[in-house]
Amino acid sequence: MTFQNEPHKVLAGNNIHSERCNPLELVPIVVGAALLIFGRKLFWLFVGGVGFLAGVAIGARLFADQPVAVHTVIALAVGILGAVLAIVVKKVAVGVAGFLAGGLLLHHLVQTFSATSEHSPWIAFLIGGIIGAILINALFDWALIVLSSLVGSLLIVQELDVSEVAAALFAIILLVCGIIVQSRMKKGKPSPPSHPSE
Repeated sequence: MTFQNEPHKVLAGNNIHSERCNPLELVPIVVGAALLIFGRKLFWLFVGGVGFLAGVAIGARLFADQPVAVHTVIALAVGILGAVLAIVVKKVAVGVAGFLAGGLLLHHLVQTFSATSEHSPWIAFLIGGIIGAILINALFDWALIVLSSLVGSLLIVQELDVSEVAAALFAIILLVCGIIVQSRMKKGKPSPPSHPSE
């Protein structure tokens, strides 16, 4: 489930600026940007974005030798499935999305910046998943803003062919921008989205 350390980049690859750029390579950036702006407002988009991120990990792990387009299609399929589940089975989608978002994000951080044993990222995934599920159920509105901004920034940054330091700085900037934009939209709307479990 490593994103930046795969033999080839998980989604966009190193060919995002190639002469014949595949339109599918832009999908993660579009999804990430949508999450940064509308992650809280459209809960199904957040769940779909988390599903997309999970699909990225699945494609990189199980189909590492396949073209980038195959990884993107898998990610899209999982993302669409997540969005549909968010609409049909809202109560289950809340906990699952929070668990996956927290788990994938912490897993990615440990894989990127830690040189510990290979089991540590999976422990981080479980810990992050539990924290994410608790936060999104206890503090639904703000947890949704923060988690959707985190997932959105990660989807965009992992497409950039830059150093880890530059990627981390850019991710922080995108995260802050996403939180500011969504919090301002929240203040501008007197009736925020209700918790799907209600």
